[in-house]
Amino acid sequence: MSDHRTRLRVQIGKVAFAKGDGVSVGGVLDDISAKGAAISFGSPLAESDDGFARGDAIEVVVDEMTTLTGWVVRAEENGVAVEFTHDDEGEDRLIAEIMELL
Repeated sequence: MSDHRTRLRVQIGKVAFAKGDGVSVGGVLDDISAKGAAISFGSPLAESDDGFARGDAIEVVVDEMTTLTGWVVRAEENGVAVEFTHDDEGEDRLIAEIMELL
């Protein structure tokens, strides 16, 4: 089975907030790459909560990093996976920020 990811993912473990249309959920940034990230929420979203759905626009806010924007590519009650929407210059800036955190 081949891995569909095109960029190396780095485990960071920093507090992160996923913010969407009227939704803001705190969690942990499990891993990040130049193209995307995975965030685990501190507690599962209840079915009654307005959570995230695949295709939702999202902002990822992490301390000591630029706010990142993208789309939800996987949404679960315990977290989300995000694909970033930045250009090549934004990707280069993000790589530099990730390297600073290591």
